[in-house]
Amino acid sequence: MRDGDGRKALKILRDHYASQGKPRIIALYTDLTSLEKGTSETVTDYLIRAERSIMALKNAKETLSDGLVIAMILKGLPDSYKPFVVHITQSTSEITFAMFKSQLKSFEETEKFNCKPKTDQQIK
Repeated sequence: MRDGDGRKALKILRDHYASQGKPRIIALYTDLTSLEKGTSETVTDYLIRAERSIMALKNAKETLSDGLVIAMILKGLPDSYKPFVVHITQSTSEITFAMFKSQLKSFEETEKFNCKPKTDQQIK
């Protein structure tokens, strides 16, 4: 295969997957708004799935604010994250997406730690 053929193939693939057409953009928004964290899925995996959709939308020249992205991710969290959701939605301070991700991961780790069975020996 000649070098130019590989470049042409890559360009065709890029154009296809980075499409800025209305149907593609609607499908990407639908994916992002219908995200739900699976029961056995970690927050990190859930955020990676969300970030894939976010990056695809940004590559299609769509503008997403941090607030909108955070709201979409919060919507997909299970009820066990309700205290975190309330904290984020009731907070008056500005929060960036990077700060949000850090806080969400921290909440998950805290919940894991609190749910571990205590193995302290009881005094007899």
